[in-house]
Amino acid sequence: MRWCALLLVIAACADGSDRRRPRIDGGAALDASAPDAAPDAPALDAPALDASGVDGGSVDAASMDAAPVDGGGSATACTPETAPAVCGGRPCVDGFCCDRVCGPCESCGIAGLEGTCTAVTGFGCDDGNPCTHGETCMAGGVCGGGTPLDCDAMDTTCRDFSCDGTATCASAPRAVGMGCDDGDATTTGDMCQADGSCMGTVGGCALPGDACASGSQSRDRCSGARIIGRSAAATGGGYVATGDTCSARNRFDDCSWDAGNDHAYRIWLRAGERVEASTTRRNTCFSGYSITLKFYEPTDCTSVVCSSDRWCHDFVSNGEVFGHTATVTGWHVVVVDGSTAFDDEGEYTLTVRLTGCATPGCEC
Repeated sequence: MRWCALLLVIAACADGSDRRRPRIDGGAALDASAPDAAPDAPALDAPALDASGVDGGSVDAASMDAAPVDGGGSATACTPETAPAVCGGRPCVDGFCCDRVCGPCESCGIAGLEGTCTAVTGFGCDDGNPCTHGETCMAGGVCGGGTPLDCDAMDTTCRDFSCDGTATCASAPRAVGMGCDDGDATTTGDMCQADGSCMGTVGGCALPGDACASGSQSRDRCSGARIIGRSAAATGGGYVATGDTCSARNRFDDCSWDAGNDHAYRIWLRAGERVEASTTRRNTCFSGYSITLKFYEPTDCTSVVCSSDRWCHDFVSNGEVFGHTATVTGWHVVVVDGSTAFDDEGEYTLTVRLTGCATPGCEC
């Protein structure tokens, strides 16, 4: 029996158990595998959390969408992608949210003041007045110093001129269909067109069918004046006619010395067109033949009445040129006459040139 008891003691010691150890926390056995529950265990010595980061490291601001950054205040970093979320509707400039929408002479991208709208000077700006141009930013964030432009002074009945913030005035048609004056006395019903011009209707002043080709009329009086074709007159050499007044009648006596025989020619002109006439002469009937040139303008675009003379030149030299710019559309008359009461008949060559037309032939 003694040997048996001794063997039991030795076995208990071998498996490490001690059925006589005290109990803790209401009788629970202390588990040697749980050192944090051991009585009088020392406290864990962990480093304190650094407010600027973790484990003493630095925070990467780019990894934190709303992380405050030292940009001269507390500017918030942003990108085009994150701006809607972090800027609250404010602009994102140069990587920082602006504190507000900056004025025309402010910037929130100044180094050291990122995110804060700050006044700038010397830059071009717009003061909001369309009738000034060339403004610049001045002290205090003021935009000014522009050059004024008065566009209203350029207005016409049919065209409106307005300021657009530049050195020139913009223009646009106005009052389309409204009455106006196109400056042509031969037109009626003048009104503003869609392109801003003023245009009237030529009433009874369409180009006559016989105005383009030269005629063979008698040359006696205005009613028999020979037609100078516009096609011929518009060429470089002009219209050229030869004749003599040896047996002609004296129908025109407007210049001081005129009492001799004469010939009349007519040409249809639009207002603004210019005609030039010259002559050469030969003494075929009497010695001492001298030429007088006369020019008549019509009263309207349909009549051929020599009542409004525009010029009359006595003793015209060979090749001497006299011109006239038509102010009325219609038939204009050139008269080749003599300059004295006697011996004023002879042979002549008349040259008439029509200028100012858009194309040779003047639309004939």
